[in-house]
Amino acid sequence: MALELRGVHKYERIPGTAGEARLTGLNPYVRITRGDHPPIYVQGGQVYGEGGGPIEPLPDWFPAEMARLSPKVRAEVGWRDDQPAPPPPPSKPAASWTCPEQGCGKTMPAKQKGLHVARHRKAAKGA
Repeated sequence: MALELRGVHKYERIPGTAGEARLTGLNPYVRITRGDHPPIYVQGGQVYGEGGGPIEPLPDWFPAEMARLSPKVRAEVGWRDDQPAPPPPPSKPAASWTCPEQGCGKTMPAKQKGLHVARHRKAAKGA
């Protein structure tokens, strides 16, 4: 099943009238997002991305945003609160870097490598 944003309201033509239609069903959806993340849609108990395809695995921020919705809204879009939450993202060990310069050999977080190397270059130019 794919995300259907155009067919949220289902209508049926009433026979014997001049084009009158009656509402026969709903296919509601909810759009949620957090910060700079692309929006996520929930419809019929399924979670879809902006392109309309299903999302697997769900982002780690998704359960908190769904919990902010009222139980009525969650039920209308087919979301069951007993659906399993996505597993937590694996923790990454902090990357470290050791300076290969002779006589230095300092170990530091990898994100400080560029600044450290720039200081070595500056010192070499000034010498």
